[in-house]
Amino acid sequence: MKFIKFSLFIVCAMFLQFCTSSKKMASKETPAAVPPTPSKAVASVYYQRDIMPIMQASCAPCHFPEKGKKLPLDTYSAVRQYIDAILYRVQLSPSESKFMPLDSKKPPFTTEQINLLKQWKKEGMTQ
Repeated sequence: MKFIKFSLFIVCAMFLQFCTSSKKMASKETPAAVPPTPSKAVASVYYQRDIMPIMQASCAPCHFPEKGKKLPLDTYSAVRQYIDAILYRVQLSPSESKFMPLDSKKPPFTTEQINLLKQWKKEGMTQ
């Protein structure tokens, strides 16, 4: 019985030795491990956190239904639907008639705000 246990121990030890060697061998043959790329990148810009405050500060009250008489931009779906028009108009020169925000009391969108809108669009407009 001792011989069987000893033989089984030797076989297991050889098997484990073989497994360890193959791992070391494979790691030596392959270049440095590259972390896998995620299938879908995680968004870094969100409507609720990043875009909505910009819209409220720069587009209210004109584009918010309570007081506004123009195209409403107070919801995620509206901003998502009109993002191209919004980006176009906020990047115009203030001297152009279609420039937004039209109200002279509101400052033009900053480069940072415009870049956030562009990034939000590029990332798929996460809510």
